[in-house]
Amino acid sequence: MEESIRTSALQFVETMRSSHIYKTYVSSADALKAYPGVFERIMDLRRQTVDLYSQGESGSMENVDSLELRYEELQKIPEVNAFLEAEEDMIRLLKELNRALFTAVDLYLPEIP
Repeated sequence: MEESIRTSALQFVETMRSSHIYKTYVSSADALKAYPGVFERIMDLRRQTVDLYSQGESGSMENVDSLELRYEELQKIPEVNAFLEAEEDMIRLLKELNRALFTAVDLYLPEIP
């Protein structure tokens, strides 16, 4: 990578790490540590959700309902909601940055929604 780009990228990473959005995300993830196994349960539910939706029409409504109930149970923990909201903010920011990078240079790729 060109040195000036590498230097700018490293500076950008430090700026991201010092941003309010990132700090909120990290602190909300750390807060989940007070609830042993909760983060792992969230990740497991996500894997199961992806698996279910990748099955398309073959996924049963019982499985969907079961996943929804398990998510609802986790959302009774305020720290879970705080983490999910902070994560959503972080993902939104990363999407915006990705879009900005792709529109800043002339790359001949199909439009990415």
